[in-house]
Amino acid sequence: MKKNIYSFLILVSAMSCNDLPNEDSIKAFIPGWYIAYYENEFHETYDTLDIKNNGMPGESVYEIAHRCRTTTHIDGRDLPENYKVELWTGIYDEQKKIMTESKHGSVITFDPENNILKKATRIYKKIAR
Repeated sequence: MKKNIYSFLILVSAMSCNDLPNEDSIKAFIPGWYIAYYENEFHETYDTLDIKNNGMPGESVYEIAHRCRTTTHIDGRDLPENYKVELWTGIYDEQKKIMTESKHGSVITFDPENNILKKATRIYKKIAR
């Protein structure tokens, strides 16, 4: 009888662990390096986002370093490369599962299953954590 009671208690405790709230998988995915490459007949651009949570664990405010290198093509020749670095702040909304970048108001979404980040029409591939 005691074995049955102990077995029952172990079973109930194991089942109750499944009811505990899990950490937000998107929030865990956010920090890292993301890259995008795009081109048209006039420009070739390498775009990088470095997202860090510099606050306390569990906070929803992130520092985003945006680095962009663009080469312009005019009349068959390349102009000197243009480099741009900006620091942004991103605020992650845990209920909506989106991040809002505060400088331009851009909405950023994350897709951990496909290892990508979407910002407007740009798709960035995550390359490092």
